[in-house]
Amino acid sequence: MASVNIKDGLGKIIINYAVIAFVIFLMCLILYVILSQGQKITKKVGVTGTMIINKMVAFFTFCVGIQIIAEGVEKNIPPQPVVNQPENNKRLNIKTMNSSILINNVEIFDGTNEATVRGNVLVKNGLIEK
Repeated sequence: MASVNIKDGLGKIIINYAVIAFVIFLMCLILYVILSQGQKITKKVGVTGTMIINKMVAFFTFCVGIQIIAEGVEKNIPPQPVVNQPENNKRLNIKTMNSSILINNVEIFDGTNEATVRGNVLVKNGLIEK
């Protein structure tokens, strides 16, 4: 929920959660004011204004739903490994074996952490294996 890491320290974590709690409280307050004064607002904006507000709220709700779905799909699709050419710009040493390709001495980023490692990559049927 909060964009902090355990490494960031307790102070930053507390500040981030406090900001989140404040925003939630602020949203509740705004909703309370709007809903408690709904009849007065409806009379001032009229029928057309009410229809416009309803359509805008529906659109924003739809956008939030799409964002939630997109984030859920993104988190459930594993990142694809990235293979970079060696730093010394030597040609990649590629050996083919039936339907497999072995690439030696490359820098590997597996997408799960920030570090890269040097090693060999085996590609079988178009999929990268370790």
